[in-house]
Amino acid sequence: METTSAERKLSEEEISKELKTLDSWRISKGRLHKEFKFKNFAEALEFINMVGRIAESLCHHPTIFNDYGLVVIELETHSSKGLSMLDFSFANQLDSQL
Repeated sequence: METTSAERKLSEEEISKELKTLDSWRISKGRLHKEFKFKNFAEALEFINMVGRIAESLCHHPTIFNDYGLVVIELETHSSKGLSMLDFSFANQLDSQL
């Protein structure tokens, strides 16, 4: 499968630069990682559904962990075996919805 320019694996320098544009995201095990806390499971589930709509619109699907009111989102671009602009675009779009 051929990758697009948005899916091109970013260099460490590019990742550091892009990470500075995000709010509270960090790198964990090579993935873009952020934890979101909610009052209850219903709020967490509503958030997960919003994440799903973003994922479908970008055709880019995160790893999602949920434990009652805690939701963890992890992003990586499988086709490039690392982080790409697509991951940072997803994170920016998600943050702008909050």
